[in-house]
Amino acid sequence: MTDLKKKLLDAQDGFVWHDVRRAPFEIYGLYRDEEDTDPRYRRIPQALADSVNEYTKFLGYNPAGGRIRFSTDARKIAIYVHYCFFDRSNHMCFNGECGLDLYHDNGTSHTYVCTLTPNLDTSIEQKYEYTTVDTLEGRTPAGMNCYTLNMPLYAGVDDIMIGIPEGCRLEGGAKYRPEKPIVYYGSSITQGGCASRPGCTYQAYIGRWLDIDYRNMGFSGACRGEQNMVDFLAGLEMSAFVSDYDHNAPTVEHLENTHYALYETVRRHHPDIPYIIITRPDVWGRATECAERREVIYRTYLRAKELGDERVCFIDGGTLFSGEDADNCTVDTCHPNDLGFYRMAKTIYGVLKEFF
Repeated sequence: MTDLKKKLLDAQDGFVWHDVRRAPFEIYGLYRDEEDTDPRYRRIPQALADSVNEYTKFLGYNPAGGRIRFSTDARKIAIYVHYCFFDRSNHMCFNGECGLDLYHDNGTSHTYVCTLTPNLDTSIEQKYEYTTVDTLEGRTPAGMNCYTLNMPLYAGVDDIMIGIPEGCRLEGGAKYRPEKPIVYYGSSITQGGCASRPGCTYQAYIGRWLDIDYRNMGFSGACRGEQNMVDFLAGLEMSAFVSDYDHNAPTVEHLENTHYALYETVRRHHPDIPYIIITRPDVWGRATECAERREVIYRTYLRAKELGDERVCFIDGGTLFSGEDADNCTVDTCHPNDLGFYRMAKTIYGVLKEFF
């Protein structure tokens, strides 16, 4: 333990600290090799990250979609986080980039409790390491409660500890209803840009509404349907697959060459799961390009249907932000804000719920 970590933990007098990698905590949504000594949380194996593209190699260490589940009767919760890195972007809330948000799990109901965020201390000593405490009084009932802690969307993290007051109980968390997760593959929108906090991505909404686990395989600017990545995705356990990488295919031709191949590979490994195909949601000012891409993606859907696939679904991304205030659904005409993510979630959920 570093001197600073000891100092930060000791400063929270009366708390008992627990490493979330150990029982009774359970971690969902991330890749883990039990023989790997690298402490960084990540979403894909190192060898794959090294072989796909330089951006995926970096973004693979963002624990987007990672969740920690546990239960406790504590009325206060403390958290210690050590970051490997984080960057400040000019269009995304720091809570979403680097914060963790806590939800109370009550059966199939999941309620937001609080957000735990670095204090932006710019001193060298505490730039990447911090502790914070929040109260649960008045937010959750007395007694044992189940919680889900959502991990940061755009930061590297190698150490998380949760502290509860001495004498409080700590046990395992709630179990997801279906055992296998939904796998989402896509762009920065899929990764979570630009949600105000991790629990406001469209996958997080759907996960709570369906009470289902998920894997976020969104990599900002880096999801291009490379075959080695596709093979990895197809090898994952899953209850459904969502293909949402329109934005990151560098050209229409590239999309044409990879989109059906992704479907074909995943379907070969998972012949009976729901397979959801989505086009980009932000169509303003890009009508011609978006129409060309939509046709490529729609042809994948039609081809699958012609082959008798009854569990493939197509969602026209141009409808995801539709309705009143559609122009207010993004932060930059591209990346959704919380309103945009909520509308995306409602539509995608409406399709997925028919299968669960």
